[in-house]
Amino acid sequence: MDISAPSFFQSLSREEVTEMLGPLVRRTFEAGSVVLAEGDSPNEMHVIISGLCGVFVTGPAGSEVQIGQYGPGATVGEMALFAGQAESINVAAATVRALTALEAVVLDAPSTYAIAAIHPQILHNIGAILSHRLTRSYKHALAEHGRVSALLDYGTPPLVAYALAASIAWHTRGSTLLVVVADSHPSDLEALETRATGGARLMLVPPTGEFAGPALGGTIEELSHHYKNVLVLMKPPGDGEAPMVAGLPVQTVRLAGLNGAAGAADRPAGSGRNCGAVRAWTVGDRSTRWPRPDADGVLHVPALNPSDEAALREGLLPSTTSAGRVLGWLARDLAGLKVGLSLGAGSARGYAHYGVLRYFERIGLDFDYVTGSSIGAIIASTYALGQSADEAARVMEETSVRAFKLTLPLHSLLSNAGIAANFRDVSGDTRFEDLDVPLGLVAADLSTGREVVLKRGLLRVAALASMAIPGVYPPVRIGEHVLVDGGVVNPVPISVACSMGADVVIAVKLGRAARESLTDLEAVEQKGGKRPSLVQNITKSLDAMQRRIGSAAVVAATVVIEPSFSGTPSAGLQSFAKGRPFIAPGEAAAEAALPQIAATLPWLR
Repeated sequence: MDISAPSFFQSLSREEVTEMLGPLVRRTFEAGSVVLAEGDSPNEMHVIISGLCGVFVTGPAGSEVQIGQYGPGATVGEMALFAGQAESINVAAATVRALTALEAVVLDAPSTYAIAAIHPQILHNIGAILSHRLTRSYKHALAEHGRVSALLDYGTPPLVAYALAASIAWHTRGSTLLVVVADSHPSDLEALETRATGGARLMLVPPTGEFAGPALGGTIEELSHHYKNVLVLMKPPGDGEAPMVAGLPVQTVRLAGLNGAAGAADRPAGSGRNCGAVRAWTVGDRSTRWPRPDADGVLHVPALNPSDEAALREGLLPSTTSAGRVLGWLARDLAGLKVGLSLGAGSARGYAHYGVLRYFERIGLDFDYVTGSSIGAIIASTYALGQSADEAARVMEETSVRAFKLTLPLHSLLSNAGIAANFRDVSGDTRFEDLDVPLGLVAADLSTGREVVLKRGLLRVAALASMAIPGVYPPVRIGEHVLVDGGVVNPVPISVACSMGADVVIAVKLGRAARESLTDLEAVEQKGGKRPSLVQNITKSLDAMQRRIGSAAVVAATVVIEPSFSGTPSAGLQSFAKGRPFIAPGEAAAEAALPQIAATLPWLR
């Protein structure tokens, strides 16, 4: 029911209401019956005495969509009293149907004005009701409502749903409400309901009245206008029943205990979500730095510790403990705040990625998805393997020593044998499927000229393919595909992070696009002078192309970090191991971007 709606009886005493209702005709409606049909031209108004009714309109697909809910004190058909003979105004624009047993009194124009002569306040009240409904219609038109999540209770421990709500409140820094619909409520939840305000709010209600059956949807819809996040814990609906009102976007997650049937719920195709069920409390600590659901879409939550329980009393659960990290993944999923990191191409400047990662380690920012192209693919891989920025930089230096090894120029100028050996030392036979954080690497297929995204199989093979600079290192054959450097087609793979499920993407672009005007040059013959080597010709040409492609690609990023390398000496493949001077500019650029990042990720504020 609309909890803020004015009432027909507002500012009238109980005695005045009793006197007013005495001579009026009363009507009753069974649940499901129509009070007013869309297209009707009523000549009377109903004032609800008890019960609930819903307001329905026909949606784009032809099905009915509930857009409102009325309870005691609300009016139905009040426009009939003021429309006169203007038929087009007098026609009802929606169907009003009883959601529960409903009792109402009937007023025509003469009886309304007769009552108003005695109680002028009711004309003001009717005007307030109309004004309020007009405001609500604007809200519907602008889709001003919070996110709604239906949590279906399959025997979940009592605190799981509230811990999730507290995690959402911590991540979003927005108003969050958990409504628990049940016949009875455990004492630990009752204690949380009465705590001081702040953080996630808890509302414990029985499945009756406005929280029962078809009335629940309208009630939650109304609450979504007052809270940015609304979660509803309730028993699973019967077969074929929707867990919430049709027409309002609802995310559904099943919550189960250790022995409950937590089969993953259906997830919308292409939504990027891969969690349909939560199982708690898991015996032992199964959480990692990057928790996520298992292959069946089930998220395993370890038990709360004393610091978690203390946090719940404040209504905010940070992602600093085992349970907090796991529930934090789902909180970001439901709040539309899953974070992707895209590391771009850029040869030796790729060391700047380590500076960016070093800064993110310092502020405690982890990522739900990671993607990389070319040198960014190598660094994204070591990040996904769990190496710190400094550890990975040392590995890169060791690899770089073996990166410049000439070979017979049949397929390339340089051999990748040394790099491949180092990749094997670092990752062994680790597969993408073994990683704790979803990783996507980009390569280009010489056979088709198309982009290829690698998210399955051996990590070392994919990384070798993504950095195979055409003409410099040999291509990597996988089946019918002949793969080379991903920077050729997608130097900053933001699109890949989005396709994997990231809502927010932080991209690191190496090499700013030239901003100077076009050079007007006269063509003359010239002899002598120092010319770049063949390797430099290839790498510098590829770098120029990647800067132009990357400039267009980063438009899709939420935040773009572009380190400035002015004053930093350049480093080619022959001096790749000397790339450490690029780390500091990367760290400085990440720090400079923090205000923009924090504006997007509220928990960093």
